[in-house]
Amino acid sequence: MNRVEPIRDAEIIHAMEERLAALDTPRGRRMYLMFECGIYLGLRISDLRQIRVKDVRGRDVFSAREQKTGKLTQLPISDRLKRVFRDRLQGLDGEDYILPSRQGREGDRRPAINRKTAYNDIQDIGRAAGVDFAIGCHTLRKTFGYHYYRQTGDIAFLMIWYNHSSAEVTKRYIGIDLDERAKKIKRFVI
Repeated sequence: MNRVEPIRDAEIIHAMEERLAALDTPRGRRMYLMFECGIYLGLRISDLRQIRVKDVRGRDVFSAREQKTGKLTQLPISDRLKRVFRDRLQGLDGEDYILPSRQGREGDRRPAINRKTAYNDIQDIGRAAGVDFAIGCHTLRKTFGYHYYRQTGDIAFLMIWYNHSSAEVTKRYIGIDLDERAKKIKRFVI
């Protein structure tokens, strides 16, 4: 498995958001929602896939049991993400997945996308934006943490958010340790 990196450049993020927001196809709308949820909720793709409209519409907090850990998580929903949900989930039933598959049916509904489809969507998003580093399903989760830490410096909050055991683990996960090493080595001379 390749190690993926967060998207460190806010300009790239905003360009990706604009490009994705303009896509007016079912896949384009799904990719936009996946991107926004990923960078504003910081959840694993396995948990993002399972979100239904009723879980987020009109809510201030998103609650779910994490698939990997089995732990109950409660995440505040940012004002930005609330606007995205309000605009993008209009006309959908509460039982619909916010990231539906384009194929198959579960009764009257489309099932949630699978992990491979999510990975392919993220790869396509990255290619369209000209991203030249390794990205994958954890890129969105890491991007959330990276920018939250850069804005606040609050590693303790991220440790709780990610259920990590130490600040070092969290810094390594979001790529801060790599940034710090790169900054130190740039100034290094013999």
